[in-house]
Amino acid sequence: MSFSFSNIIRKLTPEPEKNILVIVKEAKLVLGGLFCVYNKFNSKNSILVATTSEMNNEDKPIVEDAIGHICYEATILGEDKTIIINNLSETEYAISDSAVAKFNLKSYLGVPVRLSNRTMGSLAIVDTVVREFSDKEIDTINSLALLLMLEEEHILTYEGLKSSEYRYHAVFENANDCIVLLKNNTIIDINSKGCQMFGYEHVEILGKTIADISPSSVEMKENNGYNKEGFLNDALNGRPQNFEWIHKKKDGDTFFSEISLTKLDGSSDYNILAIIRDVSKWKNYEKELIEATRKADEANKLKTLSLASMSHELRTPLNSIIGFSDLLLDEDTTDEERGQFTKLIQSAGRSLMQLIGDIIDISKIEAGEVIIQKAEFNVNTFLQEVLLTFKHEKENRGKSNIELRLILSDQVNSMKIETDAHRLRQVFSNLLTNSLKFVEEGYIEFGYSGVSPTNIQFFVKDTGVGIGEDKRDIIFDQYGQDKDTYSRNKEGTGLGLAISKSFVELLGGNIWVDSELNEGSTFYFTIPINTKSHNNKEKYFNQIFNIEGVNWSKRTILVVDDVVQNFVYLKGLLQHTKSKIIWAKNGKEAVDICRENKSVDLILMDIKMPVMDGFEASEIIKKENPNIYIIAQTAFSNLEDKQRCLDNLCDGYLKKPINYKELFSMLTSLLGN
Repeated sequence: MSFSFSNIIRKLTPEPEKNILVIVKEAKLVLGGLFCVYNKFNSKNSILVATTSEMNNEDKPIVEDAIGHICYEATILGEDKTIIINNLSETEYAISDSAVAKFNLKSYLGVPVRLSNRTMGSLAIVDTVVREFSDKEIDTINSLALLLMLEEEHILTYEGLKSSEYRYHAVFENANDCIVLLKNNTIIDINSKGCQMFGYEHVEILGKTIADISPSSVEMKENNGYNKEGFLNDALNGRPQNFEWIHKKKDGDTFFSEISLTKLDGSSDYNILAIIRDVSKWKNYEKELIEATRKADEANKLKTLSLASMSHELRTPLNSIIGFSDLLLDEDTTDEERGQFTKLIQSAGRSLMQLIGDIIDISKIEAGEVIIQKAEFNVNTFLQEVLLTFKHEKENRGKSNIELRLILSDQVNSMKIETDAHRLRQVFSNLLTNSLKFVEEGYIEFGYSGVSPTNIQFFVKDTGVGIGEDKRDIIFDQYGQDKDTYSRNKEGTGLGLAISKSFVELLGGNIWVDSELNEGSTFYFTIPINTKSHNNKEKYFNQIFNIEGVNWSKRTILVVDDVVQNFVYLKGLLQHTKSKIIWAKNGKEAVDICRENKSVDLILMDIKMPVMDGFEASEIIKKENPNIYIIAQTAFSNLEDKQRCLDNLCDGYLKKPINYKELFSMLTSLLGN
């Protein structure tokens, strides 16, 4: 059962003795075990007064001798620390503490309960099995011990109020909570903490009503909109109240509070005791925890999607490298084909190197292992080198129609900065590569637009697809790639912007984006003139599978894959089968081809594609022509993807890199010999 601090607090009443039993029972529910016990030490008589999770409100506490008792010997006399015993039968307490044998106890987890700098008792969980207690369980029992301490403080407070006027004033004035004495709805007295809490002088707040220190709009949802007069009336009718509220200070600021209202008899001056605790900090913690949990859940979902994407992106170039390497070894491959295959292997190798570099970079960033190296260099010379590199990259990507411009600031003709040129180059590389992916026509320009005495402002601007307003805050997060943009161009892991953000921040700068959907994007980032730097390592792996051929001269096989290298590889792999091999680069094209070409016998369907994915395409094709065999080919490796493929009427499932024996076996089982 999960532990919720706020849920337990809501169960507490103005009666600390009952609250102690509530806390002990909650400890049993949360932590399990045979039972939970709170032993309070009476030093005068050397006895332990025990409250256990098995008791009811009417039951009297159990009294035991302290000497030899595990709670006394190990926890109360201990060094103010958590005591964990995993096997009591191997300790002296198996003899000295009769409860160990009586209940056949094996495990013990105990923490001291302290009050006024002394250990006054212990809160413990005992179990009949040998048990390893987790860090979470240890933190939980320590938190519950803190609640017990607070209730013991409340007991002392209440006893002080009852015992004498002198003690009343001592507690009243020195309490950590605001204490208010009310006559119906009017403040008769308030302690110093209350004056401090509300921002009033003592004389100013006397005579004010509850409405004066509550915003008029307060209607707490936790209390179903129950108003302050309702709580007061219930308290005056002898029903103690414990609830959350929002209070207003003298300066108009508001804060969250926990209030307990108790009817006081025997005085004509006041009839209600109100104890108000400022819980703004706890509320903020609670909100932060909820938000952190939400973000963590969202990050985990995005991470899962991104890891699946990484699997796909790694397997895609691996598939090309392994496949074309195999084809190069084929004696029937012509010299012209060898040249083509070699270029495709080089292209896939570069893609793989970039992908692995991204993964290594993000891993080093997460582990805090990025090394910074500082050196001075000329900015204009540096940017000219970047320009030359990406002119070549632009041509390699077949985007010669895109204009690449270098813009240098007119503030200075030449300048030097001291920073990490390698990491700065990686930032430009990631941003420019991103632009090249998403710009189909127009231009990309980069450079620096301003220099101050302390910073230089760089930019990368493009006429690409742009980024929606709701996505601008997440694109720099790890695994936060814009999925809508991604569906139009799925190349890459989506880590480039996260890596760039981390590098810029490690260099002491900031990065942001100005973008509109379908209007292009401009990424800006600042770098201090003097800063730090890092190093990077890269590696990659591959595997080899054999290729054979059969004779299917009357068969037509459709390869559906948005990566041309994958199609070329599969075509070469199946060339000895004599089958006719045709290509579609997305699901929509595959649907159109099957409608126009009734001779298609089998489809090798990639799953993750732009325009229309393999799931949707398979469903449409099977509905229109159930006799076509469909084999899903995907870089995704989880079982859910496989099951979804089969659920979408696919006849088989292959994971990239495709194993030839598996492919051949599946094709033979479907098409025959």
